[in-house]
Amino acid sequence: MEAPVSEPIVFISHSSVDADAARVIADYLKDRGIEPWIDHEHIGLGDSVIGRIEAGLRQCDIIIVLVSAAFGESRWCRAEYEPMLMREINSGRTSVIPVLLDDSEIPPLLAAKHYADLRAGLSRESLDALVEGLIRTRSEDVFERLQQPVG
Repeated sequence: MEAPVSEPIVFISHSSVDADAARVIADYLKDRGIEPWIDHEHIGLGDSVIGRIEAGLRQCDIIIVLVSAAFGESRWCRAEYEPMLMREINSGRTSVIPVLLDDSEIPPLLAAKHYADLRAGLSRESLDALVEGLIRTRSEDVFERLQQPVG
């Protein structure tokens, strides 16, 4: 296992209802040397939630969007992924990866994107497929960051 990078690469956007699944995914990414940005680890008591989320989005190269029924009802989640979609359009590089947790409707702006399918559960196989997909879609900068040990 490679040492994780010093700053997050993957922002995990999720509804609070899906926090347990988000934590499992974050831990799995860490075990594979990919440092995630997840709210419970990066927003402390007294912090500005909006400020910390904005900083996290700026730091990260990729956002994975955990799509579920609860996600579809969350204004926060939409506010997290929409700016990253704009960055993706402007840069021409994949930045937003939908991850399906259930059979709920995919938001229109994400519907045309290829997604990671975790509807059958958070199995090792499905999480490995997510990690492989993240690595495959990374930018050159992300690749270089993945190869550098924490300093």
